[in-house]
This record gives sequence, C-alpha cells and structure tokens, in this order.
Amino acid sequence: MQTTTEGRGFHRRRYLEAAGERVSSLHLFDHRAYLGRTVVRVAGVGGVTTEHAHRNKGYARSLMDDTHAMLFEEGYDVAVLFGIPGFYEKFGYATCVGEVKTTVATRDIEAAGRGGAFRARPFAPEDFPAVQELFTQKNAGRGMCLLRPHGWSGRWRHGSAFRTDALVTVLEGPGGEFAGYAVCDALPEPLVVAEAEVRAAEARAALMKVLAQKAIERREGQVAFQLPADHELVDALRPLGCNIERAYPTSGGVMARIINQDALLARVVSGTSEAAADGTRDALAADISTELTCSSLMPHARTGNKAEIAMPASVLLQLLTGFRTPGEIAAARDVSIEGPGLDVLKALAPCREPQMYGPDRF
Repeated sequence: MQTTTEGRGFHRRRYLEAAGERVSSLHLFDHRAYLGRTVVRVAGVGGVTTEHAHRNKGYARSLMDDTHAMLFEEGYDVAVLFGIPGFYEKFGYATCVGEVKTTVATRDIEAAGRGGAFRARPFAPEDFPAVQELFTQKNAGRGMCLLRPHGWSGRWRHGSAFRTDALVTVLEGPGGEFAGYAVCDALPEPLVVAEAEVRAAEARAALMKVLAQKAIERREGQVAFQLPADHELVDALRPLGCNIERAYPTSGGVMARIINQDALLARVVSGTSEAAADGTRDALAADISTELTCSSLMPHARTGNKAEIAMPASVLLQLLTGFRTPGEIAAARDVSIEGPGLDVLKALAPCREPQMYGPDRF
C-alpha cells in the first residue's frame, strides 16, 4: 500500500492505493483557529471515503494514520472534521464544540428593533476588509473559531448548513459607514442567522429591525440564531423572551484530535502566560500525560509544588476548546491529578465558549 497527495496550499486530496487501485481517499484543508489566547494550525479533514468493494479492510484507518503522521511532520497542532456519531473516536477524535440555537418570535424581535438612521443593503466585495476586521475583533480567543485566510474574498460557501445558500446583509450607519453585517440562510430555507456582528449597541437594535423585516417578508413566525450562547446578540435577545437550546453530543458534530501535543500546549501556555500575572504563570507548572506523550509545562516556573496530571488526549483537547469545564474534568474517572492540578486546568481553560460558525464548516 502507498499514499499519494494531490494539490497544494489550502486544499489537498490524499489517496491510499492498494494493488495499483485507489481504495480510500480524503480531503485536507489548511486552516488556523483560535484556542484560548493563541492561534493554532488546524488541518481540516473532510470527505473520508473508501470504495464500497474495499470497505472493512482497514484502508480508512491506514490512510488516517498516515495522514496524521504527515500532519505532524508538517507542523499542524490539531486536526478537525465533522464526524458521524460513533465512528471517528477510534482515530482519536472527540466532539469539541457544542451546538447552540436561539429562537425568538418575529413579533418580539420586531418590537425591540429600532432602525434609526441605519440602512441595510446587500454585501459587496469591497465590504470584505471591514467584515474581516469586525469578525476578528469580536471572535478573538473563541475556541475552534476559524480565522478567515488572507485573500478570503467574503464568499461564504454556505449558510448555517451544507447545501444551504447564504444571504449576506450589510448595515450602514448614518454617514454611510460600515456598522455590521449578518449572514442568513437564503430562501427557500427558514430564516436562520448563521453569523452576525455589529460595532455598537445602536447598530444591534437596527440589525434586529432588519431581521424582523426579513422574517415578515418570508412569513416566518420566528427568527433562529446559530450563535454561541455568550455572543452579544444572544445577550440582547434574552430580555425578549427567547428560547436557547444547547446540545453537547458525546459523539459526532465538530470533532478534533491533537496532532502535536507538545507544540499545542507550548502555544497555549505562551498565550496564557503572556496575559497573566506571575502567580498565574507559576500555577501552570505541571506535567500532563496522555497516550500521546508527557508534556512538561513551565519547567522553569518559580514553584516547588508541581502538578501531575494524566488524562486522555481527547479530554485535554476538550478542556482547551472549552467544551468541558475544569471542575468536571478533574472529577472524571479517566483523569488522575496530583498536586494543584485543578488550578492548572483552570489556567488552561478558555474564558469564551467555543464556536465554529456554520459558513466556515467544510
């Protein structure tokens, strides 16, 4: 058996060949994402397929194992895919982003919306720099939030789900300045806001009015938002009587695995310690052991009380993304802690909820 890779740059495709025949394949996408206070290199994995006549022969495993080894050599920190439940755990993947859906009645969001001197119009290519700047500003530090690559032209591949077209609206202020934007599912789909950001509270109220008008035009009784629960627009919806549904699946959805544990933790610790006081930096002194390796954090910290932590690599990644909390992980049966390990977990945990916005899913 041998593997071959076609393409370069952002998108590549890998094949496993057996007896001169391509029997299994997958797609790779080059991404970067936030993890805590730092940015890590992420390999997106998609379209994992084995030809029907060659299934149940271990070809997909061989291709995945070879790909993970290649990604390690290429300097990736994490691999991410959108998995079917109960399948990708055997390759080391675990769900790391929950799903949040907030709904509000059209009549309620209409009553709260105030247009003022704001004006809505369709997105134009020249809006991209302003959209990029606002998106980055509002989502910095949000775990698993993908950074839009340099040269990204604002062409959202889809809306809240695959095979759903995106309708992008820009909000302008009184002087014609860029004030915000929203990415919604286009007709004939129900009105779902897959991504939205505004610069100021006044623009938030104006955006609500725009969304209410869209819902009325579509004869929709409610507007749905697929935004993280700590998003400022969700905060603004709570007084309106909204309904927030949160799902934390044990398998499937946005799944990830660690590729290079030492490099990943070095990035996270560097970002955390740069923003922390000296005492917090010393609190990061620990040895963290997983089935991948044992990583020593802050080996030169000024402390004699070093924590010893043992956990599955999947649990470590769920901590770093914010999918699981430090207290819950510390009490888990597959986690062992000696010394001030809970303090270390708290220092490594992000302060924002993770999110991979629907339009960025590959």
